[in-house]
Amino acid sequence: MFAELLEGLKSLVLGPNQVEQERREIVRLDCDYPVTVELCGEPCGAARVIELSPAGLRLEGSGELKVATAIHLRLSDSLAGGKVVWCRRHSGGWRSGVLLTESAGSWVEKLLQEVGFDENIVFTRRRHPRMAGAVPARASDSAEQHVEEGWVSNLGVGGALLRFPRPLPEDRVLDVRIGPSHRLPALSLQGTVLKTWPDPDEQQLHHNFRFLDPDADQVKLLGRYIFALLKESSR
Repeated sequence: MFAELLEGLKSLVLGPNQVEQERREIVRLDCDYPVTVELCGEPCGAARVIELSPAGLRLEGSGELKVATAIHLRLSDSLAGGKVVWCRRHSGGWRSGVLLTESAGSWVEKLLQEVGFDENIVFTRRRHPRMAGAVPARASDSAEQHVEEGWVSNLGVGGALLRFPRPLPEDRVLDVRIGPSHRLPALSLQGTVLKTWPDPDEQQLHHNFRFLDPDADQVKLLGRYIFALLKESSR
């Protein structure tokens, strides 16, 4: 199924902002996944998931679905459940919004974890060993008084696991440049170090680095890096 999930990835985008909502929580995954819609355990039609976030998803081509209806979406042999919150006509067909209610262990959960929506997984799991040393990282403060050169160990929507020979300061906002790598330009982001811990295998230090309010262009390029690393680790 992992190969099928990779094929459906398109881009990361910023969704509409909500009051008091952190930027990483409004990132959406543009995608294209053919699913079977099931009602009461029976298939009732085909649709495509065209947008996905930890809270919900958007369906296209599902036919008219009644608001508040509980549905399941099957991809291969995996089911994710949700509730229809809106349904409207679009370009001669129908689009529906679905609030996720049953995603644990499903294709939805696996996809969101792999793309890096779960910050805890990003901060505790390194990517495939072949990625080690593949993506450079440079961290500095605003005055360029503290500069470190290192590597990306993992990358997600809200942050990165970065590896440096010396500790980064945890009491200030830092500028981090990721890349250039994988035929992609360098990605510059601001953020803060949440935690520093030793990597016994590399005899260096890992840093849990949380991004601060990336803009739309940064999110898009971040998505391209994440997708490239996912495809590389699947080989």
